Amino acid sequence: MKHMLALLMLSVAMASHASRTAETQAAKAAPSTPVAAAKCGDFLSRISRRPEHLKFIACKDDASGQLHVMTAAYKVNGRFASRVEDFFVRQAGMQPLRFLCCVWETAPSGDARYGHFDSGYVFPGNNPSPYVVSMGSEETVTSQRANWGEIEWFYVEVTLYLEEP
Repeated sequence: MKHMLALLMLSVAMASHASRTAETQAAKAAPSTPVAAAKCGDFLSRISRRPEHLKFIACKDDASGQLHVMTAAYKVNGRFASRVEDFFVRQAGMQPLRFLCCVWETAPSGDARYGHFDSGYVFPGNNPSPYVVSMGSEETVTSQRANWGEIEWFYVEVTLYLEEP
């Protein structure tokens, strides 16, 4: 199930990113780098898109699933989570967080859920491989946004797919 969700997430991300960035990429006309050359690390700092208060934790290169991915992990204290969420909603097109059961997480809205940034990487055939952004809280009973300061950590994942579905 997790792998099917990853495939769906990638397909939606690629379609959404391709349609939103086609004009931007054409205007830049900058050369793209093959995704095979990607290196794990603080992806958001590399593209000057890491908001204040968001701390880089680690990056993991994972080829154990159906698709090979690199995932950079970040965290932000609950006191600053709304600023980070707002940044990703405005800058990357991520959907606002919703409280579902016992966590805050990005929730689907139509075809959108996750945010996207141009990574500069492309698959063979020049299809873009965007950075895919998601955000969520640790498990919590805090169900009101006004009380996010009571939640110690919110987490952000930025995923770069190294293989197409």
